[in-house]
Amino acid sequence: MRGHLYKAFSLLLVIALGAFLARRYGWYSTYWFTDVILHIIAGVMFGFVWLVIARDSIQSRKLFFLTIILFTVFGGYLWEIWEFIGSVRNPDFALAYVPSLADTLSDIAWGMLGGVLVGLWARSNAAGV
Repeated sequence: MRGHLYKAFSLLLVIALGAFLARRYGWYSTYWFTDVILHIIAGVMFGFVWLVIARDSIQSRKLFFLTIILFTVFGGYLWEIWEFIGSVRNPDFALAYVPSLADTLSDIAWGMLGGVLVGLWARSNAAGV
């Protein structure tokens, strides 16, 4: 369990560094896939957090897989709220982020993909249920 928390924290640092560098060097506009990669990594991070939270409490493998996905969707939703608040409160941030429904939904979907990857990994490695 401690290893999953370590992985989640390490991924959080990668995301923070990636977002900082992407904003600083204009990667969001230069490389369209920068945001995609960060959201997939965030989904993986939320998946590992869920492994720590619910590892021993959910006995059904299917329910466990579903809850990982739902938790990453919720995490992506919170991430999008954070981005929106950042764009409203900090106009410099808004230069790198233009909120739209399509962008928000695709970001959440990419994060969900990260959760699916963790769910598949947990099932195949018996790391989850």
